[in-house]
Amino acid sequence: MAKLRVLVKGSIEKPEDSWSEQQKQDYAKRIARYAAACKTLGRLLARKGMTIVVGVPQWENLLERRAVAAYVMEGANEEPLKDGKKHKVVFYSPNEVEPVNTTPELDSLAELRKLENLEIEDKFLGAAAQCVDDSGCPNIGCNSADRRW
Repeated sequence: MAKLRVLVKGSIEKPEDSWSEQQKQDYAKRIARYAAACKTLGRLLARKGMTIVVGVPQWENLLERRAVAAYVMEGANEEPLKDGKKHKVVFYSPNEVEPVNTTPELDSLAELRKLENLEIEDKFLGAAAQCVDDSGCPNIGCNSADRRW
């Protein structure tokens, strides 16, 4: 039987420079709750043996630790392996080359690849998102072999 695939996507808002100290403190608390919830979700999906599908439409979301992807993957990695099989993650990334990361935090695909309990399969978001129709408008559901970029 094929594994159930579960798509998990999203990110938390970017903090604003204009925020008051109270808003910044509230944001820090929200980030902590957000990270804990995402990690729990990752652990539970991995425990059930589901394939976890995550996407990062912009590298910035991952680098700034706002994307669901890193936290869910971190949580899945914390779940013990069953029968020695790694937890499957399909990672959709932008077509752009990932920026160089100089931190040891889990804020890049290169760092996420180091998570020992995960088997990561790479996919790309860019192809469908960048396909345009005859008027130049994005054609998100494009299947055409005659894509224009």
